[in-house]
Amino acid sequence: VVHELEALGGADYAAIGALSYRQVLGDNSVVWLPAQEHGPMAGTPAASFMFVKGLGSSGDTATIDDNYPAAFFFLWRQP
Repeated sequence: VVHELEALGGADYAAIGALSYRQVLGDNSVVWLPAQEHGPMAGTPAASFMFVKGLGSSGDTATIDDNYPAAFFFLWRQP
């Protein structure tokens, strides 16, 4: 990512981009749901989920004040 941003706008641009990258991904939580064999979710395959948790909000997960600014990053990088 740094090399890509450096080619686009120089060292300062790459530094800001790297810090933004860290800031966006730093307040996310990734959880793993193992495959479900029994119970009401039987047959559900294993999957990972990522939740955006804001540092500046009330601490709630997936609020619009956190999701909206991060959406542009996720559209760009598609992690």
